[in-house]
Amino acid sequence: MIGHRLVATSLLFTGDVARSRAHFDHALDLYDRVEHLPLATHFGQDVAVTILCYRALALWLLGYPQAALRDIERVLKDAHEIGHPATLM
Repeated sequence: MIGHRLVATSLLFTGDVARSRAHFDHALDLYDRVEHLPLATHFGQDVAVTILCYRALALWLLGYPQAALRDIERVLKDAHEIGHPATLM
């Protein structure tokens, strides 16, 4: 999951937005909140929230503003549920 997130972010910032979205999607498929939430203290924020933030950017750049908005709404919901201060920032 972390590997897909890192590859996706690299692809996004190097302009391969479509491929980045596929890796973001795969990373989210692999994410399990119970198993991966403790990583928030290791990485500074919840991994799924980070993935969704970047995927929203990719979706927007690909011309899917409504899908991007749904991801951001989920980010806000998840961040509040988790209650991890850095994730909320």
